[in-house]
Amino acid sequence: MTTSSRVTQKDVAREAGVGRSTVTYALKNSPKIPRETRERILQIAEKLGYVPDPMLASLASYRAKKRPHSFCGTLVWLAYSAEPINNEWRLSPHYLRYFQGAEKRALTHGYKLEEFAFNRTELTPQRVAGILKTRGVVGVLLGPLRHSDMEVDFPWEEFSTVTFGYTLRRPRLHTVASAHFQNVRRAMQRMKGLGYRRIGLMVERETDVRCQCAVSGGYLAEQMAETHDPSACMPAFLDYSFDDAFSPEVNRRLCDYLRQHQADALLTSNYLIMDQVRRKRFPLPRGVGLAGLSLPAPDPEFSGIVEDSERIGEVAVDWLVGMIQRGERGVPAAPIRSHVEGIWTDGSSLKRRPTAARGRAG
Repeated sequence: MTTSSRVTQKDVAREAGVGRSTVTYALKNSPKIPRETRERILQIAEKLGYVPDPMLASLASYRAKKRPHSFCGTLVWLAYSAEPINNEWRLSPHYLRYFQGAEKRALTHGYKLEEFAFNRTELTPQRVAGILKTRGVVGVLLGPLRHSDMEVDFPWEEFSTVTFGYTLRRPRLHTVASAHFQNVRRAMQRMKGLGYRRIGLMVERETDVRCQCAVSGGYLAEQMAETHDPSACMPAFLDYSFDDAFSPEVNRRLCDYLRQHQADALLTSNYLIMDQVRRKRFPLPRGVGLAGLSLPAPDPEFSGIVEDSERIGEVAVDWLVGMIQRGERGVPAAPIRSHVEGIWTDGSSLKRRPTAARGRAG
């Protein structure tokens, strides 16, 4: 043993009878060395009282950022589907930007990101896992799923995995998602700042379920922050689907909803609504402000929250690469959920209301 007060990796290596690089791999829980060896080294490190030196860790991180990124391997975007069609995720501008953000960030870590379409009617989970292992893949991004409350049977124990959103019921994996709850509250606060007081919410029930009711929950929470009385809160307009959002029947019921609750503004999760307004196919009552919750990109005519989709993809890759480096495989005992807040943008669909109008609304 050395006379230094801090136990080093060199001390652990000497006690274990291995090289220092082996100790480094063991402390990272790397699969490059046998599990028995890892466990033995970890036990010795704990017995000796080894703890990482934060200054050395910071220096190593700094050096890693400065040196050119060498090729580390391949990450896979696993596009899972229970139906024959399994590339529908590309039709969503949000999901496509998830992939683009993840692809760019993977390159900064020395990885390339490839899509692998997994249709369970054509390939078994074991067969897919075998293909990925043959390619040397250990990191998987499970792409957004088509339906809510889904289960995906797969040999997760062999991979580091991160997924998106809340549609996966089982297994419970680390997740990166849009901060729907915070986005709703922030949007309503910005609308109130412009003088709107009676703000309605239009969100498809399926969309709300997909995000575990975070949209309707944020809507109620923001109202409760002022009224402290659930009976005084406006309900959300939920009873419709994405496909019939602009049908004459839904339009009629929405107008009735806005009139019944004397709404002076409408907040909606449907980013396609502005196109309908431009084409005069969406009969928004005169004087009612309009804002979006999950805009794919800024729109000068549409106020609202732009979902930072590329950032969601970046965060997912950062977390996944960290898992790979730490040797974390399989289903985590305590899944972590990372939420990325959107960005408010002003548009012409919301006007600052006169003081008198604010008073009457109040």
